Amino acid sequence: MSNKWIYIVTIILLSACSRQEDGYLYIQGITSEKYNGYNMYLVPLPNPTPQTVDSVKISNGTFDFKVNADSMRMYDIRLSRRAKGYVQRLLLVVEPGVLNVRIDTVSSSYGTILNDQLQRWKEMLERTAVNEDEPAGMNSVKDSTCLLIKNNLNAMGGFIYSNMSTRLDSVQIASLDSLGIKKWIPQKQ
Repeated sequence: MSNKWIYIVTIILLSACSRQEDGYLYIQGITSEKYNGYNMYLVPLPNPTPQTVDSVKISNGTFDFKVNADSMRMYDIRLSRRAKGYVQRLLLVVEPGVLNVRIDTVSSSYGTILNDQLQRWKEMLERTAVNEDEPAGMNSVKDSTCLLIKNNLNAMGGFIYSNMSTRLDSVQIASLDSLGIKKWIPQKQ
């Protein structure tokens, strides 16, 4: 490899690393080109207001957001209601780094530690939803959800707990409560 190529590869790697450490979440999104011209929305949870919702126009099937990652908080990405067809919203956590998202009938993301955990959990929920009537499937959901929360005593764990605690059993709830998860539950306004 020539010195020129080594230099170019080094610059690319350094710029990627510095982007992850500069205190922002860079969301690089793709979706169907049929949604060109529509808005993609970045919505803070659980209390969105018109002032806190961000939006961008989709162009060439792509969209990008840059979010200050000075604190961990939850958002979802959703397509304009005016667009025709079903598109799944995507839950994400704000943390420094580059997050690649695909918004489609089954949406997904990868690229940051916590969002990768959310994606694996989401995939497990989708797999077990098919077999929801089977007790083993429900136990898997309970156990995986409890483990995700236990491993994330932070804003993400608090958000998941506030939305999923009705699916947990009393032993799991007591365990999570003893770890202090309730201090991380977002305040609804």
